[in-house]
Amino acid sequence: AYVSALRGSVVLQTKQVPEGTAEVEFVISPEDLTRMRCEVKLRVVDALTNAPIKNVGVELNDRQSGDGRTLTGDDGTATLKNQPPGLRILAIRGAGGYEYFEEYRRLEPGKSYDFGDVRLSPAVTIHGTIVDPDGKPADWPLSFYKLDRVSPTEPMSFGYSSTYQRAGVKWEPGEFEVGDIGRGHYLLLPGQKQDEAGWALTPTVVDTTAGSVENICVQLRRGTAVILEPQGAEAWQPVVAIASQGTLIWARRIWSRGPIRLNLVPGEFTLTAAHNDRVTRTQTFTVGTEPLRIPLPP
Repeated sequence: AYVSALRGSVVLQTKQVPEGTAEVEFVISPEDLTRMRCEVKLRVVDALTNAPIKNVGVELNDRQSGDGRTLTGDDGTATLKNQPPGLRILAIRGAGGYEYFEEYRRLEPGKSYDFGDVRLSPAVTIHGTIVDPDGKPADWPLSFYKLDRVSPTEPMSFGYSSTYQRAGVKWEPGEFEVGDIGRGHYLLLPGQKQDEAGWALTPTVVDTTAGSVENICVQLRRGTAVILEPQGAEAWQPVVAIASQGTLIWARRIWSRGPIRLNLVPGEFTLTAAHNDRVTRTQTFTVGTEPLRIPLPP
């Protein structure tokens, strides 16, 4: 067997471990960790006018930690120093009237990067109603994702909206609003709750390239259980993605060997697995009315 020491998504050392070994020691010097740090430069601009946007907060994080925000200067540029390597989320926020930006970027140890211009579009909204299978308004969480920034080799980074009351605004039953988003194509999906996992990942695609969109209807549908079963004992499993009719609807990095349950409507789907931005496996599968188990080889 092999055991690895990781810093985030980066393997620092790997050792072969004989059977019966009770303890494994890794020795990693602070100098080695310092040499792995990265530097990133970029410029934030208006997507319509190409004008620089100043005093915008830029950061790289991994959802659990980050090194704080760096503000753009008058010319829209920012330099992020001493960044840890690995799969990071480039997040840009605080630009009044513009979209909230998130995108995965991979940093190789010890390298410097120039991301060039990052274009922010004026913020728009999606407004609509969630209904149950009978067409009645349903209060249910909703997740959304910008399809223009999607990749089957990266986990999906969702935003979330809710039909609950918020900021003193009284919503009508089932009413939702997705705000602070840019122009493009968005995927809306009903949220998955562990205690009520019967609603299917039924995609609704909305086009905001012309501006805000009203009167979108997201209908909840019952689905069939699909159980993904990771195999092997690797500490670093692949990113697994599922697409419906060419639209990516689910992508996660598999961290454990425990089964993962999804609910999908009957139909044809495509599953891909990827290691370090490289697709290693593609397969199609059919969902019917009976639960389906899909093994995931390491």
